[in-house]
Amino acid sequence: MLPTDLDAITELDLQRLVEVALPEKRTIEYKREFYRLTLKDPHVPAKDQAHQRAQCVELLKDISSFANSLGGHLLIGVEATNGIPKEVRGVEHENIDGLQLQISELAARWIEPRIQFNVHAVPVANTRHVIIIRVHQSMVAPHRVIYGKEPGQFYARNTAGVYSMDTSELRQAFGLSQTISETIRTFRSHRLNEVSSGRGPLMLRGIPSMMVHIVPLASFVSRMNFDAAKLRSVQQKLAPISPTVGSSPRFNLDGICVVDPSHGRSRSYVQIFRNGVIEATAGGVAAARPGANMPDDEYFSTQFVRYLLDRLPGYCEAIRKLEIPGPAWILLSFFGMQKVWIHGHDSDWGCCNQDELILPDVQIEDIELDSADELMRPALDILWNSAGFERCFRYNSSGKFTL
Repeated sequence: MLPTDLDAITELDLQRLVEVALPEKRTIEYKREFYRLTLKDPHVPAKDQAHQRAQCVELLKDISSFANSLGGHLLIGVEATNGIPKEVRGVEHENIDGLQLQISELAARWIEPRIQFNVHAVPVANTRHVIIIRVHQSMVAPHRVIYGKEPGQFYARNTAGVYSMDTSELRQAFGLSQTISETIRTFRSHRLNEVSSGRGPLMLRGIPSMMVHIVPLASFVSRMNFDAAKLRSVQQKLAPISPTVGSSPRFNLDGICVVDPSHGRSRSYVQIFRNGVIEATAGGVAAARPGANMPDDEYFSTQFVRYLLDRLPGYCEAIRKLEIPGPAWILLSFFGMQKVWIHGHDSDWGCCNQDELILPDVQIEDIELDSADELMRPALDILWNSAGFERCFRYNSSGKFTL
């Protein structure tokens, strides 16, 4: 009933819920008043402080229970009777922006692991607002509330409301998370083997190559299946990891592949699969260096790292345009790297002694990325470790990867 774009929701949309008498269910709950989230004050009586703590826990329970179930909406400022919305009242608050920030900070601090949700305030009559908290179904559930010094509780939702998860439900939830993690690792290993063996979109066998996957968790658990037209709509965000301007899209069994149209040793493509996973590969990331003392060896071109960092925000934007929720993982790998030299600092060079380099996963919560430099720094440190260096020396004092 509510628009997909949270920021586009208006009072008219909320009034429509009242008109059709949309009842509360697992994915929607109405609250007449807002939670009392006043911070602890030594001058406030102990019984009132206890009430405030209980209100914070109540908010955290409501948010986490959506994440541990099917996701949904918490609408604060809508009066309901027996679960049926009757009036869009709104709530009064002197600082709505500050209130939204407080909700975000409480959830970030007292729910673990962190969950994906958004808060939006809809202005209604008489300077009041309805606060909408949209919580995405979590792919890394279960989440627990750890407010204060309590050991933490897990909550979920059914048609009757919020309840504490029992042992069997927790065992099932944890098992599902482990299964998903194993599925993603298997997918990465399979694709790395396929492409490095010459069975990918481009022949890269025997060529030092870089491969990155952006893997939204929702792609593996929600059975997403985008058609060619939908994938084509995000093609402009899928620039290959190369200096070439322009690209050539190809439809294939897996989705759409955007290929670098240039020819020569540098070969790159971006494949977006029908479930929304993105794979970008650049071949020829190392070459013989003119005048080198070891002409038979090859030297890693850090320019390709710069291309990668510049392309990643666009890949994430493509996933967002497909309305795939977070979290997601960025998986960076290399193959054909044995005897490839990497520049450390000053005149030092180090040699990789492994063909395949599987770098640590990098997690992004909401698939929104303005700059990838700092985000990818831990993974790039490991790349430089593989050549015998303490860290990647290409970062400047501002955290920017430089050439």
